[in-house]
Amino acid sequence: MSVQGETARLVNLLRQTARMSLQAEGTVAERDTAAFCANQYNRILARLQQIDEAVSKVFVPLAAESSLRVATMACRQLAAYYEDEMRWSPGRRPWRGVAVRPGCGGVWVGRHAFRF
Repeated sequence: MSVQGETARLVNLLRQTARMSLQAEGTVAERDTAAFCANQYNRILARLQQIDEAVSKVFVPLAAESSLRVATMACRQLAAYYEDEMRWSPGRRPWRGVAVRPGCGGVWVGRHAFRF
């Protein structure tokens, strides 16, 4: 697998982790989920630091007792760091069911956009 392909997979995993942590907030298993999300973030960060040394100058690992909100913010920021490199090809949209329709005067959101 190429480095760019692995980075794309890791960024996708960061997005999924952020989404999962938002969904788990306020549930009974919040503490367990927070620990899992922080651990997952730290593992992804460690791999990205092996691939790209510049990441270690900007991002630091999360503490094990970090909250879900902190884990969500960290995952989103790290994913955003790579967003410019992960340009989507014209034939592929980053989100299913979401389209900008200039003639309609806004954004169209279909039911597929809310699938997890």
